[in-house]
Formats: sequence, C-alpha cells, structure tokens
Amino acid sequence: MPTGLLDLFKYVLIALIWLFFLRVLRAVWVQIKEPKREKPRDLANSSKGLSQDIIEERISSQTIKKSQNSTSKNHGATETIQARQPSIRLKLLGGLIGNQDTYDITGIGTIGRGSGCTIPIPVDEFSSMVHARIYGQNGQFYIEDLESTNGTFVNNAKIDNPTALVVGDHILIGRTNLEVVR
Repeated sequence: MPTGLLDLFKYVLIALIWLFFLRVLRAVWVQIKEPKREKPRDLANSSKGLSQDIIEERISSQTIKKSQNSTSKNHGATETIQARQPSIRLKLLGGLIGNQDTYDITGIGTIGRGSGCTIPIPVDEFSSMVHARIYGQNGQFYIEDLESTNGTFVNNAKIDNPTALVVGDHILIGRTNLEVVR
C-alpha cells in the first residue's frame, strides 16, 4: 500500500477517536449539569387565555410538601391545606431514598436524581436528573416523562404522553418504584 494512503487512514482513525472522546464528554456533561427550570407546559400552553402574570402566580402559589409516615403535630393544618387544593400521595416501595417513604404533592412536582426535585432519588443511577413531572389539572393528577433516557413506566407500560394517575397505580422511574396511595 502507498505510504500516503496509510497516512490518510491514520489521520481518519485519530479523528474518529477524538470524535468518540468528545461524544463521551458531552454525554457526561449532559448528565451532571443542573437542569433548566422551565415553566410547566400544561399551564404555559393553556388555551384558557390566561395572562402571563396569572400563570406565573399560579405556578408560584403551588405548594409541595413532603410527609413522613408518622402523624405530624400539625395534622389539622395539613387537612386544611389539602381541602383547598387537591393533592396526590406517592409511597416509595423498596426504601432506596432513605427515611422518607411517602410524598404528598400539591400542584406540580418532579422526580429525579437532581437535588431540586420534589422526590429526589440520588442513589438511582438509572434515573435522569429531572426524570418525570407530576401535576394536577382539573382535579386529576398526571405524570409526564421529561425525555428521560430510560423512560417512565406506569403499571409496567412505558408512557410517551401525560398519563392520568389513580390510586393503586405503580410508577417505575429508573429502579425506583412508587405507588399512588390515598
């Protein structure tokens, strides 16, 4: 083989190795960077003609609280808040997260490895930084996959669109199992 052709193959091989290396660096960067805080799509794209100020006020007024399995001291106050805004309770199955095993979500919540998530699952390497979103709309709660790598499953079926949640549904995010409870 001519020497010039061997040199060409050598440079092409070096270029391919560099492209592979840069692709690996990009994949690592995407996984470790902080997720962008974006407005929820259901309120921002609402067809009810709400002004931007009202949408932002509704988003900022949504409260998300986490609760332990044990009865809290301000149980009466919790019932008052829940009476005003519908909420959904998710129970962790398997104990991956630690001491907290139930989560009450009122309004909008996120699930993922990121520390800013409503339900943080930092030890689950198969979940994305912000993996899925749960939100209430017209008295019904929905779960939506946020373009995660491994997908979100409800009752062992992968979801591609927002899916309504009912009591008894099982949610699989990475290796973390959650159940919708009363």
